[in-house]
Order: sequence, then structure tokens, then C-alpha cells
Amino acid sequence: MRHRTRTNARLLSSGTDQKCPATPAPFATDDALLQAAIAMFRRRIRSTDSMKRADVPDEDRRRFREEEAAWTRHWHDSFRNAGPQVLIAQRCRHSRLNRLEREILVALMLDHLAMLPEGFHDTRGLFQILTRPDSKPLEGFRALSDHGRLVKAGLVDFDDPESDLAERTPQVDPAFVDSVVTQEHEKEAGWPVKTEAELFDRLPPLVHALMEKSESMLAVMKGRGSHRLQREERKARHLMHKLKETLKHHADWKLNELRGNLESPEFRIFVVLLGKYLGFAPDDDGDDQKVCTGGGLARAVSSGIEHVGDAMQYLQADWPLSKKGLIQPSDGIAEMLSSNPKELEDVEFELTPNAVQLLGIDKSRRWRNGGQFAARRPAIGMKQLVLPAAVRRALNMALVHARCGSRLIDDWGLGETIRYGRSIVLMFSGPPGVGKTATAEALAHELGKPILVADYSKIENCFVGQTEKNIVRVFREAKDQDAVLFWDEADAMFYDRDSAQRNWEVRDVNVLLQELERFPGICILATNRKVSLDKALQRRITVKVEFDRPGRDDRRRIWEKLLPRKLPLARDVDLGRLCEMDLTGGEIKNVVLNAARLALQRSETGPVTMGDFHEALEMERGGGWNDGARKRIGFGR
Repeated sequence: MRHRTRTNARLLSSGTDQKCPATPAPFATDDALLQAAIAMFRRRIRSTDSMKRADVPDEDRRRFREEEAAWTRHWHDSFRNAGPQVLIAQRCRHSRLNRLEREILVALMLDHLAMLPEGFHDTRGLFQILTRPDSKPLEGFRALSDHGRLVKAGLVDFDDPESDLAERTPQVDPAFVDSVVTQEHEKEAGWPVKTEAELFDRLPPLVHALMEKSESMLAVMKGRGSHRLQREERKARHLMHKLKETLKHHADWKLNELRGNLESPEFRIFVVLLGKYLGFAPDDDGDDQKVCTGGGLARAVSSGIEHVGDAMQYLQADWPLSKKGLIQPSDGIAEMLSSNPKELEDVEFELTPNAVQLLGIDKSRRWRNGGQFAARRPAIGMKQLVLPAAVRRALNMALVHARCGSRLIDDWGLGETIRYGRSIVLMFSGPPGVGKTATAEALAHELGKPILVADYSKIENCFVGQTEKNIVRVFREAKDQDAVLFWDEADAMFYDRDSAQRNWEVRDVNVLLQELERFPGICILATNRKVSLDKALQRRITVKVEFDRPGRDDRRRIWEKLLPRKLPLARDVDLGRLCEMDLTGGEIKNVVLNAARLALQRSETGPVTMGDFHEALEMERGGGWNDGARKRIGFGR
């Protein structure tokens, strides 16, 4: 049996070694029921172990058996009289479970919560302990057979049903455990949420359950024999029921209005893609288990393998999801939505901007939730930067265009003469550490927008055509999230096509340049090697910003900004001498941090001395890390 790490702080925190109460009282809560079950199981394990060991005196064995019997009587008497508020007892009565079946169910629940006492190692061990002292072990195997009440009631299933019964791994229904842990009665009406935004925060478990169901069904279809399908189907059905019950009580919510216009499978498809939009269903690169493809979505919403083909129809161009403009192919090619279900299997889908607008989703939710290409809130503002006048002038040009673009393009008539290439594309070039990335963040911060950093590792893909799709997607994500798009190390993607050695390299750059031309927002490219960029990129760049190593005056300003007033500095620290070293802003940051670390290592109260800065400077320039001859570094005299 496999123990979970999931726990409930309210359950079983203490008191499992107390004496058995003389008079049984009805369990008032599920917590009390489970706490008493642990006490009962511990006595039974101790009694079972004492019978196997020759060194245990007969008197102790007798006492252990008496304690075990007392706890067993107490637990079942208290269980039998438990009120309707005790969910475990209520469900056991509804399923007509006998004494042994109740104990098996509760033992599996404790195992799921990682609270089961040591001694229950596998199914055989479970039966050996639960069927003591006089019951026949076969009763336990019958209780967990495919024809037993526990399995028929959907309370228990197996990860490995094809194995012999004695070797199987029984698992309790996680949806039932959730209802016990959260104390939500299964017949209660939905989740206790007050706003539609709160409802969206409840969706991840449902989206994940539908995804897992899709992947398990694919495994079964390929003959790999996934054995979790029934449990995942029950969990998905349980959570979908919670969602529908919640929406019944909020008729004015937009998701409820949308649900009323869709069939049930269509609504489940929409929920999965909504989870994808919000970052709850991250993509898997290029494999056939990708849930948001036509085939993956059909499996997620089908009631059985034999119905997967029928579910493909909901994705066709002439069915409501597409016809109403709610979903679209992720690569933006709407023509791929044919009426042939087989042709939709590998098409990846997503919500349309129209669907997002209909739901009224705040775009900032998306970049809080994350995802494959998720924007984030910029952490640096313009006031924190030290920039030369020429750089600030170039940035101000970009800012005024972003803020007053309608005046520039419409009122002043430039839109009539310049039909394309009117977006703001900045090229930041210069050596490492001079502030290119920090400036991109500060520009986004100044505009009150999130920043989306194009991650090369997530865009590049070994599958044919997938890289181009990811390029299209990252531009679309930046547009949908109204984010500043930042391509760090742009030369890794925008390289010179003349030097390309493979056809797909040329295609990648073609798509990049095409999307850059169409992008309506602010795009910033940063590079250390501008000479290696494609020539066609030059005419698409509207503002070129060259970052040089800071001069002495700028270095002083950087030192002053990075040395906080709280930092304990020794009297020998000379800011004028520190500024003499030819360092970039990034290097100065490292020197400040390392000097402070050296001082803290020496004393918790400091101070940071000039010697600490000198040593940190040596480390930054590499002198402190080389085994060979070190380059001498010092302060100017």
C-alpha cells in the first residue's frame, strides 16, 4: 500500500494512545471516527505482533487481545449510532457495508491521508490484521473482489486489477476522501463561492481530472492497460457535478449563460480549454498525449472508449463551439476546422479572444496563474535605473508612441501613408550586465503592463512545425495578455538566414519576422551580438538603443542606488575609489552582495570594509576563482 503525503490538520493530531472509553458514545464528527479507528488499528497491530513473537509473556498477549476487543466493540458501537453529519458513517449505511467492509474502507482512507499506522504493508497484510482474531481471511478478499459492495459502490478500486487479488493495490475513491476532508456533503449544492473569479480558482482539480482521464483512456486504447480510468472518470464526474450545482445558484454568471447554450460534452471541452487559458493545463511538447488536441479533448469528455469517435463531432466547424467563435486552432489557421473528425485529431485547440471577452476574465489573472508562455508583473521601475541621456531619450520615444499612438497614427495621418510596420520594436544591444533586461522590465512597469519573456527553451522544439507554432503562440499570448514582449538573447532566434544550414531554420526566422510585422504591441529584442542578426530585421526595428559600459559618473550613481542606508559600512569605505573600477551595473550588484556576505561571514553586525569590497572585486573579475596566475586588480591611485 502506498502512503500519500496529503494530510488534514484537523484530523488525528493527538490522543491515539488514550484508554478505551467505558461507554461508547456516537461519533459526532468524521475526525473523531478516524481518530478512534487509528487507536483500534494500533491495538490490533500490537495484538497481532505479540502472537508472532515468542518473547512476549502470555499475560501481555491476553491484555493486548482484551484491549483490541474493547476498542473494536467501542468503535463499531459508536459508528453504528453516528449521526447523519458523519459522512463516512452515512456513506457506509447507504452502501450497506458490513463490519469488515467498514474497517477496510476506513483503513484505505487513512492510507490515502498518510495516517495509517505502520503494519499495513500490502493487501495480504491488511487482511491479516483486519480479519483477526477469529474471522476468515477469505472474507477480506471477497470484500475487495470485483463483485464486492466496496467496488460496486465506487468507494474502492485498484491500480492493478489484472493482478491476483492478493497482490492488488486497493485505492479509495479520492472524491469521497475530499468530501470528508473538506466536510462538504456530496448532496450539497456546489462550491461556496461568491464571485465568478472565485469559481475559476476552483477549476484546477476538475481540469486536471479531465486531463488524467484523457491520458488513461489513451493508454487503454493503445493496449498499455492503464488501470486508473474508472477512478479518474468518477473524480471528473464528481467535480463536474460540483461545478454545475454551483452554477445553478448563480444564473447571472457568464459561464452559466454559456453552459446553457452548449451540450454537456461541449461544455466540458470548454472547461478544459478555459483551464488551458488560465494556466491550469500546461501543454506537453509534441507528444500524442497532448490533451488539448482534438483527440485528447474527445477522450476527456467521452463516457467510454467506444464513444471517442462520436465526441470528435463537437470540434467540427459547423458545431456550436466553433460556429459561435468560442474555440480555435492554436496556430490560428481556422481552415483546419474541417468537417472530417479524423483530420481534427492532432489539431491543438484554445479559446478565442471572443470567448475570453464573453467571460469577462481579467487578463492579469492569466499572468498570475502561469502557463507555458505566461507574463509576469515587472519588478523594476525607471527610478531604480541609472541610464545615459541618449538611452532615456530613446525610451521616451517608445513611451510616447505607446501612450499616444492614436494621435500619431490617426490624428496626424501617418496611418494613411504607413500601412504596416507601425508597431514599437526596440533593439537593445550592448555587452552583458549593462541593464538591457532591467530596462525592458522598467519600460513595462512604466506602462503598467506585464512583461512576457520569450523563453527560447520553451519555443524551440524537435518536432517538425512545432517551433513555428510556438512562435505564433508566444506573440498571440503577448497580445492577449497586453504584455510587453521581451526576446532576451534575440540572436538565438533572429539569426541571419544566409548562415542557416537547414530549411526549418529559415522557416523559423520567416515566421518570426512575419509575426513581428503584425504584432500590435511593444516588442523588445536584446542581444550581445547585433552583427549576427538577420538583415531583414533591421527595417522592422523602430528604435535602436545602444547600451555602453557606464562611465565614472554613472558608476557612482549605480553604487549609490545599490548601497542601502541600513548597510553597516566601515569608515574606510571610499565611494570615490569604488567608482574608479570599470564595472557594469550587473557587476557592481554582485560586488555589493559578495562584500556584504564576506562581512556577515565574519560578524553578524558587520561592518562591510573596504577590504571586503576589494576581495569581492577580485572574485567578480575572476581572480579569486582561477587556479593559475591571477590578474591583479586594485583601486586606482
